[in-house]
Amino acid sequence: MTRTKRARRYRYLSPAAAMLVVLSAPVTARAVVSPGTGPASQSSTGESASAEPPTVQALRDTGPDQRRWMSLPGSRVVVNPYNFNLLGANRTPGMEKPTAYSNGPQLPMNVGYYVGDRAEEIPQAASLYMRDGERTPRLRSALDDDFSTLSGEWDVSPQLSTELIDGQAKLTVHDTIAASISRSLEINVDQTPFLQITVPRTEGKWSLQVRDGAQSPLIFLQRDTDQTGAFTFDLPRATGWHGTKSFWLSFVAIYQERPTYLDHLRIVGVDSPMQTAASFETEWLPGELPFHATYPNGVALSGSDAFHDRDTVVRSIDLQPSSGEGNPVPVVTVAGKFAGKPSWDRKSRTLTVTSAGYSYAVSFSLPLSGEPRLYRSAVDFLLQNPSQEVDGEGFWSVDIPLPVARRSGPAELGMSIAFAPGDNAGALARERASRPVLDGTWRGAVSEQTRFWDRLLAGVPQPHDFAVHGVPASGVTPDEVRREYYTAWVHIASNVLPPMPETGFHYPQIANGKASLWNFGAPGAKPSAQWESVLEMQFFAYVDPDLAWQAYKGLLSLVSHDGEMGGESLPSRKAQTADVLYRLTGDQASLRSVYPALKRHLLWERDNPRWICCGEDPAVDFPNERDSDFVVSLLVDMRYAREIAGILKIPGEVEFWNQQRTQLFENYLRWLWPSTSDPVQYHFVGEERCNYRGDCRGNDLDVAIGLNVELLDSEHAAGLTNRFDASYDPTDDFAGFTETRYPEFSLASYGLLAHGMPERTAVLANAYLRDIVRAHMFAESYVPHEGTIRPTGVRPSSFAAMTVIDAVWMKNGYRADLGWPHFVALPGETGGLDGIRILGRRLNENIAPAAAELRLSGSLISPVESCQRLRLPVGETIALPQPCIAGRQQLPG
Repeated sequence: MTRTKRARRYRYLSPAAAMLVVLSAPVTARAVVSPGTGPASQSSTGESASAEPPTVQALRDTGPDQRRWMSLPGSRVVVNPYNFNLLGANRTPGMEKPTAYSNGPQLPMNVGYYVGDRAEEIPQAASLYMRDGERTPRLRSALDDDFSTLSGEWDVSPQLSTELIDGQAKLTVHDTIAASISRSLEINVDQTPFLQITVPRTEGKWSLQVRDGAQSPLIFLQRDTDQTGAFTFDLPRATGWHGTKSFWLSFVAIYQERPTYLDHLRIVGVDSPMQTAASFETEWLPGELPFHATYPNGVALSGSDAFHDRDTVVRSIDLQPSSGEGNPVPVVTVAGKFAGKPSWDRKSRTLTVTSAGYSYAVSFSLPLSGEPRLYRSAVDFLLQNPSQEVDGEGFWSVDIPLPVARRSGPAELGMSIAFAPGDNAGALARERASRPVLDGTWRGAVSEQTRFWDRLLAGVPQPHDFAVHGVPASGVTPDEVRREYYTAWVHIASNVLPPMPETGFHYPQIANGKASLWNFGAPGAKPSAQWESVLEMQFFAYVDPDLAWQAYKGLLSLVSHDGEMGGESLPSRKAQTADVLYRLTGDQASLRSVYPALKRHLLWERDNPRWICCGEDPAVDFPNERDSDFVVSLLVDMRYAREIAGILKIPGEVEFWNQQRTQLFENYLRWLWPSTSDPVQYHFVGEERCNYRGDCRGNDLDVAIGLNVELLDSEHAAGLTNRFDASYDPTDDFAGFTETRYPEFSLASYGLLAHGMPERTAVLANAYLRDIVRAHMFAESYVPHEGTIRPTGVRPSSFAAMTVIDAVWMKNGYRADLGWPHFVALPGETGGLDGIRILGRRLNENIAPAAAELRLSGSLISPVESCQRLRLPVGETIALPQPCIAGRQQLPG
């Protein structure tokens, strides 16, 4: 297979920091909203929504389950990323909560950065300590093995030979791919949290693992790597463990007959003069991360992290020194982990770190006590054992004595961290970081971000009813659903990435999950997923249709001449997205421009209806696999492709897609229907079994999505309904289904409507909405666990955010899947949706099931009474009639 990349320059219409285009008038008169500019969203006729949107203060999140990530639309930077790549490998229960992953008594600012097709993570880019001048540092050791001899406590795999050479253990694997040297330990990981290891040389690769008991999963401290040098791992952070733990430690040498050398391994702790907070609290808001802390020396502080612009994050701190005569002047130590080459600019009080492909800089508002010190590890920092020069990875620290004049009152400290892409970007990063602390604008960052997010929330569609109906509420309140709905919009908007010219890709992206650091898409646009991102474009078009079109064109520009798109291959919703974007905007020129690439890609999907993952040499790639998720999604997408061909009036193309669908439908019945009463999810052509899938039946909901295919006869529809009913339980979590992702939820929900089962759709909408709110994290999927809902897969992920929005819309009478306004009254639901933007005009809808009536208003709707009240029986779907458009504007398509 070929995986080629094509990109042409496209003008990015949102060049300002995190710019969004919120339509507030006809398309010819756009209102551009970005941080610090523009009025709140309002239509050209002065309409206001009856369902008032919240301010960011209403979304404030506190407690142990709070969110911690923060970003801006159009920013490469994410504060407190939740790296699912690490968590997915470890499945560590203690680290499932974002607070466990991101928080600590050192009040860390953790940063992720997207650059050059990479998603970088810099944990503890900046942290806060108080220096205790009376304390002498002391090292505590729980294990110290220099491998001058090989202790009998090490268990050596039979396939591993060990040889001691000059105080190093040479480990060589024989007759297999990997083998380990292991030992059991019992250690208080709070008192001795740091595991340090030196690997001076390897001709293969190595990994480092721990396991808490024989039945527990492996936890990778270091996944397979060929890196050498000294490494430090924080056991509590990596594992979620605390207190005294018994566990197995394994060092794994990888690759036959390629030796790896192990020099030194120790587990230590430090009694350090660097004091962390005795107690602390954090909070989350869309544009601000407040924190509060007290220290053993009596100092109390409050502060927050906020974006200053899309490249710069500022931390503002107010410190209250302890009272009492004779107390020493408190010294704040700011320290951070770095990877790269650090340098110091005394004039601007800025530390710059130059890394591969980017630089970042940290700047301070107050004078320092001397210059920064560099350390080779966190342990050296805590011991206050600096080195003259450290390249690669290490720690830096600066001391900031509080002004004596402020000892009787709060002292104010500002610092900023800024990023710039490029191999020689140090000067730009330094200028970006120093500017807000030198000109004082860091003080206004929180209020600026508050205004920005308030404007964005005012511009999204505003539902009337947030109550859970028809299923047990499980304690979920309308206020909680309301917060989750508007936070879902914050999540999707925050996923927007700017053009990244260093990869040759000149379009914005809507990432799968910016905060998750997911990065498995096509080369040039790896943060964009073929499934999640295109569906996000559909929703984001209600806020910024221009950016949604640009992101879509960018993704389609990556389709090769043979129709393939690189990266993880996922079920197609691309034709649906093009159709939805067109019907929301009427932009036929854009629709026509993407059609050739769209057609090529759908035909490639026809020949490859399966999961391929991931990269240039995918581990999962079985050409004979057939997956109902892929086949059904493509049958639905080809229906939209046929609609697009009709809109564009391309000769012969409507019939072409009819023929393609007919042929694919026949294959669908042949591949995945062993009998008409029992369809399956998987089939491997030429094989009796389902290869790596094991069970051919798959998940009930992944099969039942076939109800969205209108070509089914009644017998086959009954077979799909049987698969649905096999799991369906209105009283259970997620209505009994183990498949909890958004694409299956949406296809199944609308398929049930098409087959006259609106009651089941209503249960799905309410159950999925309720349980995502209970989980309190937007994730790819979920697993019920001991009375709770545990997020799994990619997280944070746009899937759950879109489920929340779509479910709330459905419950309030509006369908998200068809682009042009369609309305539905689900059983047991009332409400409405205000502020829907269609063709740059406003639409408000309100369902009245008792009267079987739909009430419409807004600048899109003709003032004629017969257009403002339409008949809408419960369970039926109706479209907005063309004669009801104000001014007789033509309906798209």
